[in-house]
Amino acid sequence: MHSDEQKRLAIIQSIFKAQFSEKTPMRLVSSTDDADDCAVYDLPGNLSLVVGMDFVRGTKFTLFQEGYLDYFDVGYYLVVANLSDIAAMGATPTGLTTVIRYPATLEDADFIQIVEGIKEAASVYKTPIVGGDIGGYDEMVLAATAFGIAEQGKYFRRRGTVEGDILCVTGTLGLPATALVYFTDAKKEGFALSQEEEKLLINSWQRPVARIAEGSILAKLGVVHACQDVSDGAKATIEQLGQASTIAFKIYENSLPIHSITAKVAAFLQVDPVALACSASVDFHLMFTISPNELEATQTALRDEGYELHAIGQAITNAETSCLVRMDGSESTVPGTAWKQQSGNVAQIILGK
Repeated sequence: MHSDEQKRLAIIQSIFKAQFSEKTPMRLVSSTDDADDCAVYDLPGNLSLVVGMDFVRGTKFTLFQEGYLDYFDVGYYLVVANLSDIAAMGATPTGLTTVIRYPATLEDADFIQIVEGIKEAASVYKTPIVGGDIGGYDEMVLAATAFGIAEQGKYFRRRGTVEGDILCVTGTLGLPATALVYFTDAKKEGFALSQEEEKLLINSWQRPVARIAEGSILAKLGVVHACQDVSDGAKATIEQLGQASTIAFKIYENSLPIHSITAKVAAFLQVDPVALACSASVDFHLMFTISPNELEATQTALRDEGYELHAIGQAITNAETSCLVRMDGSESTVPGTAWKQQSGNVAQIILGK
């Protein structure tokens, strides 16, 4: 999280601290004080209401401006980005409201494409659009609020990791970051992947996946100590999970799920593949911690349903910051560029240009 964001989050937390402390039928149990992916209300009947909101840059995405994404893709992405926060809480989505504000220059056909993309993603996740707001504005603004339901006490929080916990992730890290540097840099320099490989990369942006199913499985198991989605890249997520529990992680290079395409692109650009895989990347996988004695059963439960689980590190208390253990046994800080609301071309920032 950017230092300015940290300061402003602290301001918000101080202003809204301990609001609505009186007893009500809906008890607020996670809010601004906790910095979780969503707020949580405990409801009568042993259920909890989970509420999250996110804005997406949409038409300001580098790959949109480069012509690799269209308005349909942006609408689809908006829904997934918000449902991913519901997944990160281990909840089941029940509805969405959306905000579409647009400049006068937006054509009707493009507006329809955004709405069609929203509709398609909502249909895929069987989550109705229950309201929202549209209207003109100076620039394109795309935001949504997602609602979900979880069993009380079974939803996930960012804090809760203890020493010795295993850090896990539900899939490959860094394909969206790889897409960024490939299409904006490597391809322009003459490096060419196969059509199939290019399709896989661009699909990580066009049709991202909210890990609702994996979150549901994990919630039923009741083994997760802390969780969040990898929407800012693995490096940022590792840092944020560590900060939430005042703990650090030892990450093992040989356990990181890095796709061969990422390795290929990194080799051409002469950058560390681990740094590329861990940099600002909207993977939307779930990163979570569990007890070591729960690892095998959790792996089995996910894989029996066709999903992945990779154990990538362990929680430690004798270090101020998380570290990466290289193949040769040497240790370094976790490499890469964390997403911190950088302006400009993120691909160039990742590559240090």
